[in-house]
Amino acid sequence: MTIRSLRLLSLLLLAFFTFCSIGSSGPAHLAKQYFVRYDAQDVDGFLNLMSQSIITKLMKDVKVKNAGIGDVKNQIKYEMEYEKKRHGDLESVEVLSEDILKDVADVRVRVKFRNLKTIYRYRFRLVKEDSQWKVDDKHLEDSEKGSGSINLNI
Repeated sequence: MTIRSLRLLSLLLLAFFTFCSIGSSGPAHLAKQYFVRYDAQDVDGFLNLMSQSIITKLMKDVKVKNAGIGDVKNQIKYEMEYEKKRHGDLESVEVLSEDILKDVADVRVRVKFRNLKTIYRYRFRLVKEDSQWKVDDKHLEDSEKGSGSINLNI
């Protein structure tokens, strides 16, 4: 191989790995991680996905006077355990769409849990905070035929 060929190969590999790393940290990946970390009951990892406005809202929603982050973590852990018993393990998360406009992204996902026959469609709004994507809103858009429901209020 010539030096020119080696340089070209190096540039191609660099471009490939750069492209792969962008795809694994973007808004769609973060929306999937929301469910993966919730399912794994990873409270700290789950909270790291949230925007500061969501953290503030969660602190206000906890029914403890002058609630702190520890109270929020306890509430989330309780909800994670309760929902895990109800719906079982996460079976799949499929990204349906990802639209990015500067520092705001809209991601739609389809989610299936093992113990439920229903497939849920969620819509996420993500924002960039300190150059990192964070979940700023999530809501249930639709569900496909089946029984049972899931109440991920976070």
